[in-house]
This record gives sequence, structure tokens and C-alpha cells, in this order.
Amino acid sequence: MLTLHILLILTLVPMIVSDFRRREVALVWLLAAGALAVCAGLWKSPWPIWLVNTGLNLGVGLLLLLTAAVTVRLRNRTRTFAATLPGGGDLAFAAVTAALFPPVAYVRYLLAGCVLALGWWLVTRRPTIPLVSMLALVLIPLLLWKSV
Repeated sequence: MLTLHILLILTLVPMIVSDFRRREVALVWLLAAGALAVCAGLWKSPWPIWLVNTGLNLGVGLLLLLTAAVTVRLRNRTRTFAATLPGGGDLAFAAVTAALFPPVAYVRYLLAGCVLALGWWLVTRRPTIPLVSMLALVLIPLLLWKSV
């Protein structure tokens, strides 16, 4: 399990760097992280439980995303609905990490990542938020903690 987590962390580093610099994430790193996340998730849970957990996580993530987008749209009518949504890389990364957690832990993970992103935005006030980087920065200590 430690090896899978270390390999997953190694795929997170280039994603963090590219997301901070260019607000984009390479597909190859997302695919590698996805494969490792599925392997790590299946390593600790039987596949039927893993499948249900991942499905629930994807549903909860979609619900949170839509709720946030609708809230932003209702509060700021000058922007289009599509402009309020996170980027494709952010969505793909959230889907990748859904394979790693049971539902309650996944919600806590997403909330911790969003709180970190909000704190980063309050300090920098940049127009975009590197959400993949923020979620990955929350994920790395979790993976190290779970490995020990």
C-alpha cells in the first residue's frame, strides 16, 4: 500500500506544479493518478464496496458542484453559468480521488480542499483558483498518514 501511495504522490507533484503555473493539468498525469487511485482503493476494500463508495462519492461531488455553481450564478448574474463551473481538470481530479475514500471521508477531503482554496484566494485574490493543487496538497498528507 505504501508503494501505491508513494507512486500516487509522485504523480501529484507535476500536477500541482502545472496547475499553479498554467492552470492546466496534463491528461497523462490524471490517467496515471486515476489508475493508481483505483488500485489503492481496491487494495483496501472489496470491489463491490469500492464500487458503491466510488459511485456515492461521484454523486456527492456532482451535487456539491451543482449547488456551488447555482449559488454563484444566483449571486452574480453578470457571469454565465458555464463561467462559474470548475475546469475539466478540476472535475477529472475530483473524480480520480473519489476512488480513494469512503463517502464521509470524501466529503471531508473535498471540504478541506475547498477551505484551503478559499484561504489561498483570500491571500492572493487571483481571478482563478488552482483547485487541483489545493486538493492535491490536502491529499498528500492524507496518503502519507494512511501509509504509516
